[in-house]
Amino acid sequence: VNLVSNDDEILSSKDSSFMVVGKTSTASMEDVPNWRIGDQWKYDTDFDVAGVIAEAGISGASVTTLTGITTMEVIEILTMDIDGNSTLIYKIRSTGTYNGPSTFPSGTIIGDVSGNLEVIYNAYEWVRVSDLASHKLQISLDIEFQSIITEDIVDITITTTNIPPIEYYDFPLSVGESWDTSYSQTMAYSGSSSYFDLPETETIQKEASFLVSSKGDAPDNYAGDCSNSYNVSEIGDDGKASAWRWYCPEVRSFSWWYTDIAFGAMGDYRLKQYNPADSTGVLSATDPGGPSPGKRNVELAFGLKSPASPLNAPL
Repeated sequence: VNLVSNDDEILSSKDSSFMVVGKTSTASMEDVPNWRIGDQWKYDTDFDVAGVIAEAGISGASVTTLTGITTMEVIEILTMDIDGNSTLIYKIRSTGTYNGPSTFPSGTIIGDVSGNLEVIYNAYEWVRVSDLASHKLQISLDIEFQSIITEDIVDITITTTNIPPIEYYDFPLSVGESWDTSYSQTMAYSGSSSYFDLPETETIQKEASFLVSSKGDAPDNYAGDCSNSYNVSEIGDDGKASAWRWYCPEVRSFSWWYTDIAFGAMGDYRLKQYNPADSTGVLSATDPGGPSPGKRNVELAFGLKSPASPLNAPL
């Protein structure tokens, strides 16, 4: 009989797939979160597309930071071959729509018109279960200007593959810890734009440096307890943070993320709501004492290590 709790992991072979019940129970891995299919996070999002407009060569445009909600959800747990190794992976889906007022100057296809700029964002990410390292990210951006006319700025899909996966976190996290990583990154582009040509597919060798710079209350919009969050920053060549993720143990993910999405479009994601799957005691922000992620339901897996038969029975 095997009793498996939320702190243990069991992998069973069936039709060349695996079943994940939890995480490996070892001291060195205690900070790695346990995600389950259906886990969902919602983020208040500021989306700065000034870099994309500059890339399109539309000088003189007045574009405010767009706002909206991003929803991120675990939709699948699967195995993938990564550089010849069978690897357990979370598949994450993120969606969002962001809007804001903008004005485009005369001399462009749009003309001198004020209106609304809308970005529809869809993304899939394949993340290694053991450390949340990012193997593959597919982002689709549909940017459209809406006024007396409607003009498509860009409709593009960018697929980024990292080998080995990028380790944004180095669990267990501790303040002052830093690490470097080298990886091969392939970026492929598809879609269309009336304003600029899409880059060709390319593979380059890259290096990245990370630092756990502080621990404290993350500047997010979550009413729960993220007072013990870790600020994990990506350090640029100038020694300054170019992107960062505040990892909040209570919600098992980042509560604040700031990064370059694509073509200089900067995304600022601040946690608003966490909806854990397969949990009991979950409280919303309106519940007394809430919000709270509750506790994961305990998984019980029963099985025989070997066939059972009466003593002295012929085999």
